[in-house]
Amino acid sequence: MNYGKEIDLKKDLLFGDYIPLVFKQAIIRGYESKTVGSREYTIEEVVKKTEYTPIIIIGESGLGKTTALLKLKYDIRDQENFLPIYVDLGKFIKKISLLEFIKKYSNQKKNVFIDLFNKGKFFVLLDALDQAPEMFQRDLITEFEEIINGEFSSLGNKIILTCRLSEYPKQLNRYFTVEIQLMSLSKLKSLLKDKLGEEGLSLYQKMTKSLRELCRNPLHLSMILDIYKKEKLPRNRATLYKFFINKVLFDWENVKIVERKDKLDILAWLAYKMNSANKTFMIRNDAEDVISEKLAQINKARKDSNLKGYELQTVMRELLKDGLIVYSDQMISFKHHSLQEYFAACEIREKKIEEKFIENSQWHETLIFVSGLKQNSNNLVKKILNKGELLLAAKCIVSANKIKVSVVDEVVERLIKQLHEPEPWEVYEFLLELEERAKIYLLIYAKTDEPIIRRRCAFALGKMKAYDLADELCKLLYDQDPHTRYHVIRSLGEIKNEVSITFLIDCLDDQDPNVVAIVKWALEQFEEKAIEGYINKKELSDIGKEVIHGLIKILKEAKNPEIRAHAASNLAFLRDDSILDILKSAFQKEHDEYVLSRLAIAIAKIGLKEIPENLALFLYHCEKRWVYNFIYTLDKVGGLQSIPYLKLLDKYPDPAIREFCQEIISKIETERERFL
Repeated sequence: MNYGKEIDLKKDLLFGDYIPLVFKQAIIRGYESKTVGSREYTIEEVVKKTEYTPIIIIGESGLGKTTALLKLKYDIRDQENFLPIYVDLGKFIKKISLLEFIKKYSNQKKNVFIDLFNKGKFFVLLDALDQAPEMFQRDLITEFEEIINGEFSSLGNKIILTCRLSEYPKQLNRYFTVEIQLMSLSKLKSLLKDKLGEEGLSLYQKMTKSLRELCRNPLHLSMILDIYKKEKLPRNRATLYKFFINKVLFDWENVKIVERKDKLDILAWLAYKMNSANKTFMIRNDAEDVISEKLAQINKARKDSNLKGYELQTVMRELLKDGLIVYSDQMISFKHHSLQEYFAACEIREKKIEEKFIENSQWHETLIFVSGLKQNSNNLVKKILNKGELLLAAKCIVSANKIKVSVVDEVVERLIKQLHEPEPWEVYEFLLELEERAKIYLLIYAKTDEPIIRRRCAFALGKMKAYDLADELCKLLYDQDPHTRYHVIRSLGEIKNEVSITFLIDCLDDQDPNVVAIVKWALEQFEEKAIEGYINKKELSDIGKEVIHGLIKILKEAKNPEIRAHAASNLAFLRDDSILDILKSAFQKEHDEYVLSRLAIAIAKIGLKEIPENLALFLYHCEKRWVYNFIYTLDKVGGLQSIPYLKLLDKYPDPAIREFCQEIISKIETERERFL
């Protein structure tokens, strides 16, 4: 069957206008949770800034991974001395080698392909590893690594791979990876103003907090821009998709034959069958067979109502004209993978949720949509909890329309109990999203018998900026565990509620030098007039000098590495030149990587002129996140004293780190020239 001209990807990058894609060069996940890079980068800049191959782009659904590659394809073709080959890994449905699959997409004859390959002229854009059929994914990853470690890369050919963050294989961590970021709220506001003027600012003001968060995703924002004049603002992601799809199907409805409800039923059935087969594409004939199954049911119902049935060809033409599914390379797919997940959710929302959906990660996004479509998500979340999928349950709660407080509380309690894990950063993220209920339980568990849970609950409350709970947090300042007192004080410094000032000043008499040092830092976070009458800057400075000896003693004698690390961080806060030799000596004697990282940052902050001999050795062999933390500190410190430290990394194996260091050096030198 002929459906007419296949889609033109250049003219069809996204729903509506292309919103420039931005991301940071690297992300540090940890207590500091800082983003490295002095500014945001477009995909084109990242490609130009690194000679390294491969580049791996990760990010959640709708952030623009495919859009970025399609845009890059045309930019490379028009400007660079390469032949771009865009390859959709979702279409990898036959067992052939990855190189053969790339060759197929190159549209080059065998001898031409070999010639261009040997000249290093290919720039391969591998899109959506997560959408490749599950049975082939492991082989694809193995062949991908064989390609980049073989002749392909050594001859000068380049390659980029994209993958959803949640499906990203850990074995690819060792390659240069960039994570696409949600746009900032200020960027969102600016885009709305640029697109709609004063109307855009008004739209921003009308948005709820949760809708603004939703619209930090470019795909969601483009949908909002398409519907906001005709629909009320949606309450969650599922409602946004519902409104958007209704708007798409409503356009030109008076000249269409197939009714909107019937189209929705057909698309839901097609999506369900594709999801069940773990596919994001179907060969045309297979898709027609699936649609014919649903069409037979619809035509029977229409006949019973004395209505004329639909012909398959008419249905297919209208669906393709609507644009929610597309036809390319003899295959049918949904225009965006999230549309397939939404329609699959429409198919199963009123049915019994099978265990296989919860056990298979490829159904998880669909289940989150189901939660947003249901009037009540209690049973769904309980079923997910019973299967042990705690983070999925939390995501469903965030998307839900209605859910019992007791169910939310159970999820929050389970999340808090996960805080004893070594790096519970995802748990923190969901606790922040479940803020109102989480606050209550964080406060309760901040009084539990487990010190690690107490201190991490205090830390989370600080990240939430729980201003209204400052007085309750102050009661935790008398905790027997100094680590807990330390994190409570740090949180109070971040919250900056003036009710805590007198409590903090009382803590200046604490017996633990680490605690006293963080109290000094916390008080410095308040405006001077707020602490006037309690303490002045000179007194704070004197306290800093008094506590130095205690911190040095901890650094030399404490057996717990976390306590030594706190001491190193606090010495950096105090910035006293008299401790430089002590930091250098401690660095040369220390063996714990976490403590060494904190000492390195302290040395960088204070500006030790004589660099410890083993600093470079440490930076080249420690975890990469400590290297980024170190560089980030130097970026903040600035000044000529930072340059020798940055030059320690001139031969670091990761080009992203070398380039970032060079960028900071250039910035420092430019600022110096401007000053002179």
